[in-house]
Amino acid sequence: MLPAGNQAVTPPPWRHWLLLIGLAISIVLWTVLPTHLASSTSLTYARFTSDVAAREVKTANIPPGGGTSTGTLTDGTRYNVNIPASARPSVLSALRSANVSVSTSASPAGSQALSWLVLLAPLAVFGWLWVRLSRRGARPLREAHGILPPGQGPA
Repeated sequence: MLPAGNQAVTPPPWRHWLLLIGLAISIVLWTVLPTHLASSTSLTYARFTSDVAAREVKTANIPPGGGTSTGTLTDGTRYNVNIPASARPSVLSALRSANVSVSTSASPAGSQALSWLVLLAPLAVFGWLWVRLSRRGARPLREAHGILPPGQGPA
């Protein structure tokens, strides 16, 4: 709705800074959060086996069939290590003999579907907004050229 006198309302001048502020906040969060949330040490397989022999490993979560294993060391540090599938039986026996709390878990069944959903949901939202805003913006143009469907034109 236009104010009295058919003058267009000018937007506030600070609105141009919103995109830059949002981008700066995103970059800061992108760089700071992963370092605080996922502070784990990446171990080589040789270092992991020597830590197991020295009884420095407290817990181990080994996926079936090998792959990236996670756990905690006795000093509380979280770690991840890539264990070859062929070495899995010997690693399990070494862990059990070192009194390490071992758990084996498969990846959740819906984890891949959930990751795709998280990836595609923002695109779907932006697509929906694009269509909605483009329809809203096209209506005045159709009215101006008189190409509205029957029954929707100005009275």
